[in-house]
Amino acid sequence: MVLTDREWPLKIATTRQNPMEEFFIPAFKESRAYDVAVGYFTSIWLKDAAEGFANFAENGGKSRWIISPDLNEADLILLQKGYESLGIINADGLLDKNIEEMVEQLQKNTLQALAWLIHDGVLRFRIAIPINNLDGIFHAKFGVFTDELNNKVCFTGSYNHTGKANSNWEGLNIFKNWDSSDSKRIDIEVDEFENMWNNQDPNLYVVDPTDVLIEKIKSKRGEVRNYDLFLKDNYRIPEGIELRSYQLIAIDNWFKCNGRGVFELATGSGKTLTALATITRLANGLIRKKQNLFVLIVVPYKHLLEQWETESRLFGFRAIKCYESSSTWVPKLLDALNGMHGGGGKVVYVITTNTTFSIDKLQSIIDSYNDNFLLVADEAHNLGTEHFSKILPDNAAFRLGLTATPTLHGNEIGTLSLVKYFGESVAIFTIDDAIRNGFLSEYYYYPVLCELTTEELDSYKVISKKLAIEIASKGQGVLTSRAESLLRERAEVLTLCDEKLQKLKLVLKGNRGKKYNLVYCGVGSIDGRKHIHVVLDMLGNELEMSVRKFTADESSRERREIMTQFSSGDISTIAAIKCLDEGVDIPRTETAYILASSTNPRQFIQRRGRVLRRAPGKEYATIYDFIALPCSDSASDPGGRKIERALVESELKRVEEFASSSLNESDSITPFLSIRKKYNLFEI
Repeated sequence: MVLTDREWPLKIATTRQNPMEEFFIPAFKESRAYDVAVGYFTSIWLKDAAEGFANFAENGGKSRWIISPDLNEADLILLQKGYESLGIINADGLLDKNIEEMVEQLQKNTLQALAWLIHDGVLRFRIAIPINNLDGIFHAKFGVFTDELNNKVCFTGSYNHTGKANSNWEGLNIFKNWDSSDSKRIDIEVDEFENMWNNQDPNLYVVDPTDVLIEKIKSKRGEVRNYDLFLKDNYRIPEGIELRSYQLIAIDNWFKCNGRGVFELATGSGKTLTALATITRLANGLIRKKQNLFVLIVVPYKHLLEQWETESRLFGFRAIKCYESSSTWVPKLLDALNGMHGGGGKVVYVITTNTTFSIDKLQSIIDSYNDNFLLVADEAHNLGTEHFSKILPDNAAFRLGLTATPTLHGNEIGTLSLVKYFGESVAIFTIDDAIRNGFLSEYYYYPVLCELTTEELDSYKVISKKLAIEIASKGQGVLTSRAESLLRERAEVLTLCDEKLQKLKLVLKGNRGKKYNLVYCGVGSIDGRKHIHVVLDMLGNELEMSVRKFTADESSRERREIMTQFSSGDISTIAAIKCLDEGVDIPRTETAYILASSTNPRQFIQRRGRVLRRAPGKEYATIYDFIALPCSDSASDPGGRKIERALVESELKRVEEFASSSLNESDSITPFLSIRKKYNLFEI
């Protein structure tokens, strides 16, 4: 591009516009020369203009600056007595001091870039001192941009090149030499600059900084021409966020694996933040190479999409949200992707749900893309099904999976397909790691034994036999939709165990008056009433607790309201179902009551992680886990006995997992020793 390709404003005032964004940065990007004379200059201004100036430098641009030293009153009095009487050496000594102070304002990496710019002749400075008829300060404020075709754009006005230039009330008038009415004016400014630069103005003494100072600056340049260090990244980690060591290692490992792998990070350890930092690094790296990037983030639920969109904005990404009606997002996505054809260095950033990811319209758009492509899968284990394994895009050169538990319970083939697509885990940070490092709360764990009735146990056995037949028919490692349905049905039998509600009531009575309670309910029904409604009735009406439900039925606004009320203590208890398993954080929870039985390690690990989120005033967490087991006097045939043993084993595995990281491990395990003995389960 050249300067004539853009429509330049006639005037810019800082009260209405940002001169840097609307004039200087785009002018630098399209120019090959910049001559400027300003009374006040600080390196901070050049850093603020870096997005344009870095491109200017990389494209072979040359810039000459005439500036005034920032001298104190004593220095000015000295100059009034006659500059020439001082001698060049003493005068240069004063100038050195002021420019060195300017250089010290730069950050270390920026200093290296500036040093190289001076060394390579991209930047040249000269200092102007009023003499003879002028005894004040050098107060010029004009500059001229020139492109490769000798088109020129000039500014004049009150605008200095300092860090405060955009915070003061400043104005710029802008002129273009292809406009006949402006051409003569620009010629005058060009001649004026050349006269000053060549020390031909009788009332100015224009001098180069000393060789000593220049060499001092050059000595800081390092080994590499880090012009790109001078560049403001398009995307950045928000201020106040500092990545933890394991997050930095995760990012480095992912790049070492050629942009593929899984972040196996515990719930609460910052998977989303780590992923966004990874995307940021990749995007900025490709932009500097003038390459495009298509980022597609796939999440299981709409509320996660909204969370991702909010957090992405903090990093500088503006997301196209693809969900629900395709008529709202297809045109936006196509326009954005088509816009990439105009040149490199562009990013299209898309967030979608698993459901929308599956539809033909989005799949067709994905398939047609043939440039740099990053697929990020949040809660990546959800994509381990046979359906998703067939539609995961082969054209995604970069792949990142996020999950606390990459292994799919009972689905070996699905686990292998995820590893084949995303790669191995490049970072592992467990709940134990998170607790040990203080990122999650310590906790007490109390398993509550609940015995199944004869009818409940019989139902469990019937479903188990059906499940065994289904798995045998397809072979081990294959989890069919029928098998998944039977697993859910069997889990409901344990969740809806009648004694769980009785025991819950007793425990809550003992904890009467406590706030910040979370009750995990099941998705099934008891006598035609949803389990969560039965629980709500008991909590609200029988125990007179202030409680609200948190399900997929509540809107985003209602959810925010509930969490605000909960955090403030206006309500003491939240009753929730599966939607809390992934992506919803209620860190203020201090006591959790888990009624929803799960033998799936992913589910119960995630539930624990959400309860352990840290919050102000939260010293530790407490977990009551209601464990459904066969009644103590149950007697079964060998086949039934085998099923009972498998049930006990799976429930006690959860007890073992939860207890191992708790503050009261031995107390949690001891009550189950007799049950282990009964079913010959001494090593679990």
